[in-house]
Amino acid sequence: MAIQKRFLVFFALVGVAVWLALSLPSNARAAAGTSPTPPSPRPEKVLPGGAFSQNVQEAPVGIAGGGPVDHFGYHIVYPTFAWIDATDGTDTGLSGGSSSNAVGPISLPFSFKFYEHTYQSLYIVAAGYLSFTESSYWPARLVDMPSPLLPNNLIAPFANNWRLWENGPEGRVYYKSGGTAPNRYFVVEWYKVMYNQTELSFEVVLHENGDIDFYYGDVMNGWPCGLAGIEDDLGWDGLAYLTFCSGYPGPGRAVRFDRPNPRARVKVFPPYQGMFAAAGQWSDFLFHVRNSGEVGTDVYDVEAGSGWPVSFWTTYIDPLEDTDGDHIPDTGPLAQEDTFTVLAGVVAPLGITIGDANTAEITVTSSLDTMEKQKIYLQQAVPAPFAVAFQATDDYHHLLYLIRPDDRQLITVTSADRSEMDTAVAQLSTGGFIYICHKFYLNAQSASVGEVEYVLLDHEGNPISSIASLISHAQANGMVVDEIPVLAANTRGQAGVGWTEVDDTKYHIFFAVVDGRTGDVTVGPVEITSMDRDAGRMETASLVPLQGGRFALAWTDTRTSHYQISYTVLNSDGSPAFPPVVVADGYNPRFAVVGKNKIFLAYSDYGDISFLLLDTQGNIIRPSTKVQGTPNGLADDVLPLANGNIVIGGENAGGGVYFVILDENYNVVKEVTPLSHPATVVSSVNLSLSADVWGHVIFWWQDWGAATPGLGYMYYALTDEKGNFVTQPMPFSEIPFAGARLGQAITTYLTFGDVPYTYWAAEWIERLYNAGVTSGCAPAQYCPGNPVTRAQMAKFILKGKHGGDYEPPHYTTYTFTDIEGSWAADWIEELYQEGIVSGYPDGSYRPNNVVTRAQMAKFILKGKHGGGYEPPHYASYSFTDIEGLWAADWIEELYQEGIVSGYSDGTYRPNNQVTRAQMAKFIVNAFDLP
Repeated sequence: MAIQKRFLVFFALVGVAVWLALSLPSNARAAAGTSPTPPSPRPEKVLPGGAFSQNVQEAPVGIAGGGPVDHFGYHIVYPTFAWIDATDGTDTGLSGGSSSNAVGPISLPFSFKFYEHTYQSLYIVAAGYLSFTESSYWPARLVDMPSPLLPNNLIAPFANNWRLWENGPEGRVYYKSGGTAPNRYFVVEWYKVMYNQTELSFEVVLHENGDIDFYYGDVMNGWPCGLAGIEDDLGWDGLAYLTFCSGYPGPGRAVRFDRPNPRARVKVFPPYQGMFAAAGQWSDFLFHVRNSGEVGTDVYDVEAGSGWPVSFWTTYIDPLEDTDGDHIPDTGPLAQEDTFTVLAGVVAPLGITIGDANTAEITVTSSLDTMEKQKIYLQQAVPAPFAVAFQATDDYHHLLYLIRPDDRQLITVTSADRSEMDTAVAQLSTGGFIYICHKFYLNAQSASVGEVEYVLLDHEGNPISSIASLISHAQANGMVVDEIPVLAANTRGQAGVGWTEVDDTKYHIFFAVVDGRTGDVTVGPVEITSMDRDAGRMETASLVPLQGGRFALAWTDTRTSHYQISYTVLNSDGSPAFPPVVVADGYNPRFAVVGKNKIFLAYSDYGDISFLLLDTQGNIIRPSTKVQGTPNGLADDVLPLANGNIVIGGENAGGGVYFVILDENYNVVKEVTPLSHPATVVSSVNLSLSADVWGHVIFWWQDWGAATPGLGYMYYALTDEKGNFVTQPMPFSEIPFAGARLGQAITTYLTFGDVPYTYWAAEWIERLYNAGVTSGCAPAQYCPGNPVTRAQMAKFILKGKHGGDYEPPHYTTYTFTDIEGSWAADWIEELYQEGIVSGYPDGSYRPNNVVTRAQMAKFILKGKHGGGYEPPHYASYSFTDIEGLWAADWIEELYQEGIVSGYSDGTYRPNNQVTRAQMAKFIVNAFDLP
C-alpha cells in the first residue's frame, strides 16, 4: 500500500510538540482522587447582563487561548483549577481500545444548553470526548475541530486513541453529578487512561448555566498527544483549545468555554461553495439560514455583493420576498432553532472566458439586532479544460468528470458492485482516455485477490472497450493482490501501465502496454523485478513515456532500513533496457521528461523535496539537488511546460498543498506557493497537475478524509506559466470521496488528442477550432503534420475570412474542369469567384495537389485583402532563400504583416509543403481569429 499520510502527519506533529506545564508551581499539581469543592459557576444569564468576574489565567504560550471567540459567542477563559473526583461516581463500562467505543445516551441531571440547542442526554466516547448526537461510528482520533466531518456536536477535553483497562479503578471512564439548582454540574473523568506508555487523567465539567470546564491532571511516562475543543451540531462553528498534538496543557491546568449571554444570532451554512461557470449560464447555490438566537422569532435579510447578477429564491419558481417592508428580501419570520433554505441564482455574463471568476458575498442580517450578521461566499470561474477521475465512497463506483470552459459531464465508469481503489486517468493521443483502478474480491477458492482493471473511453467519455483486468487472479489458490497502478500515454496511441503485485511471499513490479484504439494488451504483462516480503516492501511510483515507444518506470522499496528509489527504462517490447538502478534515498518519486529523453525526477528526501536528472541508460546526469523552501512532506506531481519551466506540486506533512516552479536551468523562478482555501476540511491532499494549450497550469486537489457524503470538496486553481494566479483556489464540487493516485487524478482534456499542450502550434490550432474553421481530420484528431491540399485550403481560407458558420453557395456549373463531384467543389468555385485563385492554364484546379509555402503566401493575402490585391515590390527581403522567386514579394508582405516568422535559421523554405499545423498559424494570424 502507498505511504499513509496520517502516519506522516502524526509524527511530524509529534516532533514539534512543546511542553510548557513544567513551569507550573508544584502546588498546582493535583492528584486524581482528591475532590476539592468545585468552583461555583455563575448564575443563569439574562439579557441584558454584565461581565462575570473570575480568576483568569494567562493562556500558555503556543496553546490556543487568551480569549478566542467562535461565531456563536463561546470564548475561552482560565478559571482556578478545581478537580472533581468522579471515580466514586458511575463507571461507564468502557474498556479496551477507543475506536467506535462509546456509551449512551446517558441522561443529564439538568437541561444543558449547547450552542442553539438544549439537550437532556449525551454520549461518552472512550477516545476522550462527548457528543450530544448519536453516531454510527466514533473515531479513535479526531483530526480537527471544528470540522463538518462526522461525528459532530462534540465536547473534547483531550481526544486521542486512549486504551482502557478491563477492570478498575485505573484506566476507566467515570461520570457523576452534583451541586444544587441552579448550580448543578455533570462531570466525566478519564482516570489514568493510557496511550503507549503514557498515563494521564483529565475531565470535563458541564455546568447548569452552559459553561464547560476542562481540567488536566497528572501525567506519567512521557507527554501525550491530544485535541481539545468544542463544536456545534454541524461542525461549522466551534472553538479549539488544542490542535492535535500541539501540547499537553500540564497538570493543574484549567480552561473554561464561557457560554455567551442570550441574544439574537444567525447561523448560515455552508460557509463556502463553488462551481464552474460558462458564459450566460445560470448556476444554483442552496444555503441554509438558522435562527440560532435565544430571544425569539427573528426575520433575516438576505443581500449579495457580487460582480455577477445574483437573485434569491425560496424554490425554483418563487422569488424571495420582502416581508418586513425594508426593501430587502428576507426569510420571513423564523422561530428559534428553525432553518430556512434559500436558493441563490447567479448568472454568468456573456463574453467571459477561461480564468474569469466571481465571488458572491452573501450577507444574512438579523432584524432584531442588525449588528448580528453572517457572511458566506459563492465562488465561480470559467475553467480550463481537464478531466478528473475519482471514486465515490457510498457504493465504490468510479466516475470521470469531463470539464470544459462551456460544459461539464459526469461519467459513470464502473458499476456500484465493485470494491475498487487507486483511480488514475490519462488522455490518449487518440483523443480518448484510459481509466484504471484496482478491485478487491474473494475468488471461487476464497482467496483474497486484487486486480488492476482498465477501460477505454472516447473523447466524450463513452466506453469503447469492456472493463478488463491486466492479470486475472480468479483461479488463484492463495492471496495475490495487484495494486498501486501507475499510468502514462505516449504519442503512438498506447498506454503504459505499471503496478505492484503482492503475494504470500514476494512483492513484484509488473508492466504492460495497452493499445489505445482496441484495448488489447500488446506488451506483457512483464515482471520487471521482485523482492521477498521478509526483506521489506515495494511499490510502484511513477511512469513516463519516452521516444520510440519506450517508458521509464520508478518504484520504491525498503530493502534497507529506509525507502530507496529505483528505475529502469522499458523497451517497446517491455524488456528492461538495463537492470534496475537505485538512484536516491527517498520516497514518492515523480517523473517528467525534459529536453530530449532526459528524465527529471522529483522526490521526498525525508525533508525537503529534491530532484535529479537521469538519462535513458541508467545514469544520473545531474546529482540530487534540494528545492529550496519546500517543506517536509510528499512530492505529489511534476509537470513540464511548453516554455521549458517545470512545476513541482507538493504536500506538506502538516497538511496542505503547494507548488514551486523551476526554469529550464532548474533554478527556482516561483517560490513555494501554498494552495489553500478556508473551506478545507482537515487538510488538503492529492495535488495533481495538468495544462492546457493556452499556457495555463491546472491544479486539482481534495480534502483529506472527506468520506462523508456532502462534505469536503475538490479544489481547483489556475496559473500562467510563471505561476501567477489566473483563478484563485476555489472549491468546485462536493465529493463523497476522491480515491485517486497522487499525480494521476487529472489529465488533459485536449480538443485534439494528437496536439499535446507542448506542441508549437497548439494554441493556433485551438483558436482555429474555436473559430469554427476546423473540426479536425477525424474525431478528436487534427493530424497536424499532414500536408494541406488545394481543396482543403479553399475551405480554410473562406471560413477564416467569412467566419466559422460560413457555407458557400451551391453551384450547378464549375469553372475548373476537375472539381465537379469533389466534396470541395463549391468551396473551390467560391474561391475563384472571389478572385483568390485562377487555377492552371489547362483549366484545371488540381484539388488534391499539396500547397507549397510560396503558393500559400499568395492565397492568404488575396483572401485577406481581396482578389485584386497585389503586394508592394520589395528591394530587399527578410528571408535568405526567397530573392528571385516569383512569390518573393508575397512572402515578404506576409512577414511584414506579422502572419509568418519563418524558420530559426532565417529561411522561409518556399517549396516546402504547408502542414495543417502551419495552416492554423497562417489563418489565425491573417484573419485575426480570437
